[in-house]
Formats: sequence, C-alpha cells, structure tokens
Amino acid sequence: METAAHELGHDVLKADGGLIWSWTHEGTSTLFQNTHSGTPAVPTAPQDINLMWYHDGGDFTNYYNR
Repeated sequence: METAAHELGHDVLKADGGLIWSWTHEGTSTLFQNTHSGTPAVPTAPQDINLMWYHDGGDFTNYYNR
C-alpha cells in the first residue's frame, strides 16, 4: 500500500509541480534519486511520514507501522 501511494503521488506531484518536482521527491533527492545534504531524517514517532520524501538516516524500525 505504501509503494502504491508513493507511486500515485508521483502523478499528483507532476500535475501540480511538474516533472522535476515529482522526480526529486519534493526536493528531498536529486534528479537521479540520490539523497543530498537537505534530505530530512525520518521524523520521530508519532509524527506522520511523508511518503513522497526520501529520508536520510533516522529510525526506520517502525516506518511502515505509522
């Protein structure tokens, strides 16, 4: 379900912000899908996780349970 939501999100972002905004995951990755210094860490629980963002570091242990 998370993967389907992420992939559908690409179409939503493309329609609203263009191809580059979609392919760079709302500015959290490079065009070639690599993280960069501005890529956020996984937010701590119980904060929501933006399924479109790439995350760099943080606690992934309950990522899919939230």
